[in-house]
Amino acid sequence: MTAPGTTTMDLSAALALLAANHPDAREQLLARAQDRLGRFAHHALRQFPAVAAREQTGDVVQELCLRLHKGWAGVFADGGVPVTDPAVFLRRASRLLREVLLDLKRMHTGRHGDRPNCGPLPDAEPAAPAPVEAQFDVHEAVDALDDDLRSVVDLHFYQDLTHAEVGHVLGLSEVTVRRRWAKARLKLITRLGANPFPADA
Repeated sequence: MTAPGTTTMDLSAALALLAANHPDAREQLLARAQDRLGRFAHHALRQFPAVAAREQTGDVVQELCLRLHKGWAGVFADGGVPVTDPAVFLRRASRLLREVLLDLKRMHTGRHGDRPNCGPLPDAEPAAPAPVEAQFDVHEAVDALDDDLRSVVDLHFYQDLTHAEVGHVLGLSEVTVRRRWAKARLKLITRLGANPFPADA
């Protein structure tokens, strides 16, 4: 795990280039974010076995990057002013990832996994839905959280940042981050009827 600040320093440098209208800023920003995008796409795919059976991590990252390009102005600018805060980039990338995964899930299995429309995979057993997925979409439940809790989930779960790194990005103490993470997890468990983060320490 990188030390707190390493991720944000890299992204801050890339966002600063973007704000300065550097000709290669967009490519440099996505290049610096590529590994992280791949890691959190792989991480989040595990919540969608029906999608993971048909889509590779690289496919999800490619679709995510396409949406980043297509919605560039909305992701990287607010009212025409370039975004320079790494937390904004990371959270908006997390939101786009949720949209990509939910769209793929609907395409492959129907909105709630009960109306298959793509047929079984050749020479493969249909993927059994995870208990949480069978009851409710984790990512839709995350979207319904209050912003202060969702921001912690965005960065800790989707971006795989430590609690200390999340605190550094959001300007909060690690104690506050842990408290919000615990509260968010409790709300999700209550809504989903199961723990969506069983491996979380």
